[in-house]
Amino acid sequence: MSDVEFANECLVPSLEAAGLIDDDPTTADELFRVRNKYAKRVARILSGDSPLPFGWREAWLAALPGDVAAGIMRSTARMHGYMLVQVPTTTGTGSVEATIDVLAGAFADVMSHAHPAFDGTYGTEDELNQLLRLEQELVDLKEATAAEIARVRAGLQLHKGAA
Repeated sequence: MSDVEFANECLVPSLEAAGLIDDDPTTADELFRVRNKYAKRVARILSGDSPLPFGWREAWLAALPGDVAAGIMRSTARMHGYMLVQVPTTTGTGSVEATIDVLAGAFADVMSHAHPAFDGTYGTEDELNQLLRLEQELVDLKEATAAEIARVRAGLQLHKGAA
């Protein structure tokens, strides 16, 4: 997808839905001009010539595929020392979904990339890319653990509320 296609097909509709476009085109020509103006602005942002307006952040993320947006949010949170842990929600039956399988998968990923730890030390004898990958997998495990703890606590609250 080109910058223009992304702007016209994804971002501008997302900005419009968020109420972030002041223009109110009434004709097809005006709509074309508005879309073209924002497509040019997006191209400047993507090229690094203009900063991303802070108010556009949520609309921009909403315009991206879900997995891409989640990865950006996760990376941004981690850059600032936070974990991206979603607040648990209840299912249609009023319980909280358990995702212990995600936690188990994260642990399996740690173990499959734990080669640098097998000799009992971390150091210059370990490949840098292996250490970085292990660190990433451990952070993913930490995030999955925090999410599951939040789900268990939400389940505890439901239990307390039923008593």
